[in-house]
Amino acid sequence: MKTLVNQVPTELVLSDPQMTTLQWLRAQGLSGTKEGCAEGDCGACTCVIAEHRGDAVEFKPVNTCIQFASALNGKALFTVEGVADGVRLHPLQQALVDAHASQCGFCTPGFVMSLWYGAHAKPPQSRQQSMDLLAGNLCRCTGYGGLLDVADGLGVLPPADWEARLKASVSDALATLDAPAERFQPGDLKAALELRRDYPAAQIVAGNTDVGLWVTKRHQHFEQMIQLDRVAELQRVTVTDQAIELGAMVTYANALEHLGDWPSLQEMIRRIGSTQVRAVGTLGGNIANGSPIGDSPPALMALGADIRLERAGGDRWLALDDFFIEYGRQDLAADELLTRIRIPRGDRFFRSYKLSKRFDQDISAVSLGFSCALVDERIVDPIVAWGGMAGTPVRSPALEAALTGLKPAQAASVVGCLADDVTPLSDMRASAAYRLHAGQGLVQRALLALQGLQPLNLAELSVADLEGGI
Repeated sequence: MKTLVNQVPTELVLSDPQMTTLQWLRAQGLSGTKEGCAEGDCGACTCVIAEHRGDAVEFKPVNTCIQFASALNGKALFTVEGVADGVRLHPLQQALVDAHASQCGFCTPGFVMSLWYGAHAKPPQSRQQSMDLLAGNLCRCTGYGGLLDVADGLGVLPPADWEARLKASVSDALATLDAPAERFQPGDLKAALELRRDYPAAQIVAGNTDVGLWVTKRHQHFEQMIQLDRVAELQRVTVTDQAIELGAMVTYANALEHLGDWPSLQEMIRRIGSTQVRAVGTLGGNIANGSPIGDSPPALMALGADIRLERAGGDRWLALDDFFIEYGRQDLAADELLTRIRIPRGDRFFRSYKLSKRFDQDISAVSLGFSCALVDERIVDPIVAWGGMAGTPVRSPALEAALTGLKPAQAASVVGCLADDVTPLSDMRASAAYRLHAGQGLVQRALLALQGLQPLNLAELSVADLEGGI
């Protein structure tokens, strides 16, 4: 296996195929990248990966603590050691010094790499975008004021042609790297399906934002892993008048570009993980894991999505509703891969909501996907889908039946039917009573939006508003 590390061709020799990129880097003496949480939350280990996406070069910030080093095969990696030119600090590093934006320095390499990514990939155009860029990097001693000020100014730091020159250089270097796919890194869908048939017990890796945790936190070890990141067919997006089809390996970040029909879905995806997680995490992986608190399934269920399951001998389409059987069990045969997600387009009303203890980068306590049609000002064909209410993502048949035929202004009177559909559990994220009560509130919120009304959003109020008694 071969990779580029700070533009230097490097042989990738691994003592363990499940060695993380962070472990490998530090074993090479590149110890500027730090380990903080080992679960992709703190961002101290952030580096940037570059790879070909079609004819273009795509840069991705990643949490190296949960990305296997084997996934670097055929790609370029940039670490904090490669940011400066060896003589002078990079302009963004100098900006951090000038803003007094670092104290202990443990988290600083991760901030530098997130900012380095933002400087050339997509400089923030607002304070909110700066906050989004750095939401996956935690600092416990400096505070975020200076760091955000540096992020706000990224658009004017590098020379105007810096991005183009860097991408051209990386593209040329990758083209000469000569790094063929390894045995369990299939280069196309046919090879992936054959591997799935021949090794049905192998762990599928489709983004690694969950599997990496199973290794670093649960200390699991897999005899075989099939890594799908080189399968181009699974990264394609097809848009027609009828539907949007997303390959299972389309990342959250890339999916956002194609989901403009549903701003509420885009906002939900923006709150999944961090910039680093969204850069590599995939919709297909989020669905196939079958987590009862996965963020995307309830929203996609409400949109009437279906999924394509393929094996070496054929394929089938399945409504997403029917994929989840019980906790830890999905309708996916041992020789099948989830390959595509199809979302129908249309004029149905749609909203998705997520409740969590933190606004950004947190697991849902409750999430809702809600959609319906309006005929003669009455609700028709409502879909109410939940995360966090059962052992799988579930729908609310009793509530859906009660809503059918009502005018939106009348519908709040039947949200109590939710208690007939779900029996939430209590855990560290929320009690059963909270989940039920909050779920009813989320449905009411969707019904207000259906009427063109918006409930008060405390997050958008100014201090003056609050002091004025609003």
